[in-house]
Amino acid sequence: MWSKNNSGMTLIEVMVAMFILAIMTILLQQITNSNLDSIDRVEKRDAVVHSARVAMRRLVMDLANAFIVAPTPAMQGLQSGNPVIETRFNGQGHGGRDQLSFTTFSHLRYVNNVRESDQSTVSYFVENDKDDHDNLQLLRREAPSVDVGSVEKGTAYAITDHLKAFTLQYLDIKTNEWRSDWDSKDTARLTKLPRAVKIQIDIIDPNDKDNVLKFSTIALVQLWQMPIDF
Repeated sequence: MWSKNNSGMTLIEVMVAMFILAIMTILLQQITNSNLDSIDRVEKRDAVVHSARVAMRRLVMDLANAFIVAPTPAMQGLQSGNPVIETRFNGQGHGGRDQLSFTTFSHLRYVNNVRESDQSTVSYFVENDKDDHDNLQLLRREAPSVDVGSVEKGTAYAITDHLKAFTLQYLDIKTNEWRSDWDSKDTARLTKLPRAVKIQIDIIDPNDKDNVLKFSTIALVQLWQMPIDF
């Protein structure tokens, strides 16, 4: 004979157990999805912040080593057979889409025995991503030479995405004022460099399009006092 103590689970008890197990599974899945979503949001933000900081450090290093050569006949390549050297510092304000090109001693050689020096012409400018027109990018172009037209010879590559604004200001040591543009070929600033450059990079938060991440610093130009005269 079967006793009451040996009786198995009833159908209702099995259904209740399965219902509780299903609820626990759904809750666990929701918690897991929420954690994965949080990780994805943090990784996206970290990637944007990292790229902005790398771009800032690269620009600061380039500006710290900016130089201009005094316009002597020998250095300007007027001697027969020599390429014409063109050193210049040209910054133009465009309302958050500023442009800057200059010569610098910050070129890095990545290939052994390549015929390159530490001199180069670099430029920074803003363009829309060719694959995503809504994505504004800050690009850097570098040419490992300082001859005429070298600014257009280098290879351009994006150094940060999701750009909202790229703004530069230049410190005129004579007036102690920040300017939105600078051209070392202008009469007032002929062969002169700014004492410092104020950099502002605004990045759109990838997790909140209405939130803007702001990065700013001031780069000191080491050779600002006078052009180099070899």
